[in-house]
Amino acid sequence: MRKVSDAVRSVVQKSPQAYLMLKQGHLNLSSYAGSISREVESHTKKDVRQNTIVASLARLRKEIQKDKPLLPRVVLDDIAAKAGLIEISFEKTKEALTSLQAFSRKKAESSAFFMITQGIGEITLIAPEQWETDIQKLFSSMKPKIIVRNLASLTIRFSEKYMTEPNTFYALLTMFAMERMPIVEMVSTFTEITFVLEQRHVERAFSILHSLLISKS
Repeated sequence: MRKVSDAVRSVVQKSPQAYLMLKQGHLNLSSYAGSISREVESHTKKDVRQNTIVASLARLRKEIQKDKPLLPRVVLDDIAAKAGLIEISFEKTKEALTSLQAFSRKKAESSAFFMITQGIGEITLIAPEQWETDIQKLFSSMKPKIIVRNLASLTIRFSEKYMTEPNTFYALLTMFAMERMPIVEMVSTFTEITFVLEQRHVERAFSILHSLLISKS
């Protein structure tokens, strides 16, 4: 049987919105206590009075207000944009992998933006739209699972210190989520993250990320 305080903490931590509002002092404790009472009772296996939950929330608020911010302040070193991209995905087979190796060798010396991602069952290529014919020729015996045109990418660079900073990706994605910005793909390396999105969204996405560049000064 869990303590009420432990159950309340567990419920709050599952909801980033509730956690942030509680930390900032904007959460109506009585109203929220009523909304989570059944879940708290499920955790504790007993009836729990609403004012008991309110008291637990008040204590939890004092605790988490001492915590580090949930979302770190990310400062970017650079942003690079590329337009006119296409995404093509194939089923991951031996034949597809052989074609992929041949294509990579062919384009090895190109300075154009080009990304390959391999999942358990799929291979995805993101490349300049003018490469579509070459890709289709090399993969001619395979039917693409999907082709998405009119894409663009935004690549951000940042300090390596963020690799050990909790919630760095979450902080960046939250900025897009608040704007209801659809992300087609996200690929990362050690100190870079590339967001692939529809070309019509790239200007707005750039503005969102550019605010992190400005804050550096």
